[in-house]
Amino acid sequence: MGYSIYYDRAFIRAGDKYIPLVSCGSSNVTEWAGTHWAHDKNWEVLNWKRRDRVLFSASEILDIARDYELNHQENGMSFKSRNKPFAPGEFEKWIADGMKRAHSIEEHLASGNRLFVIDYPNGMTERWRLQPFTTVEELLDIIEQFNDGREINVSFGNNREIHRPAVLKPQITTLPHPEKEAEAGENPSVLGRIAEARAQSAAAEKPRRGGPLKSRDPEL
Repeated sequence: MGYSIYYDRAFIRAGDKYIPLVSCGSSNVTEWAGTHWAHDKNWEVLNWKRRDRVLFSASEILDIARDYELNHQENGMSFKSRNKPFAPGEFEKWIADGMKRAHSIEEHLASGNRLFVIDYPNGMTERWRLQPFTTVEELLDIIEQFNDGREINVSFGNNREIHRPAVLKPQITTLPHPEKEAEAGENPSVLGRIAEARAQSAAAEKPRRGGPLKSRDPEL
């Protein structure tokens, strides 16, 4: 019997709400990954029992986390790798913590990721359509078109790997006290070291672009 493997999270922040996107797949399904066969892995919204929605408030995310955790406790079919299930309470925490790592639509686009709403007309999943969006306003407009209760989802253009949005890497640089600067006013070498320290501090605040989100499963 197959089980669900949850590889990663990439929650999207849209105004005061979130799209709880996760990378997951079935343990007994394989797909062609460009150069080799690999286990099924796709980005999709955690919207079990809520298939007609993709945007949720923080409190609703916590409700979703509890629903998935309860389902896992009942059937034990949620794993974080092929051989390791989530421990009791761990799955709920893993989902809830996704909000802390959420990025905006604009941050994802700046990193080279593409975002789409997946429309399943009349419940026919084999006839799905992709609707691209680049802003919260475009996302809301698309969702408004599908307010008839049909199943919808959100995913990335490359449905196996994405690029991490740019992040700031904090770095603490000790700068001289202003009084010490005054004392060193006639010492060019000391002033040079002060300027160099300030330049290093400013450089550390520049965004650092990350690489693709890799699966925790070493064989994928």
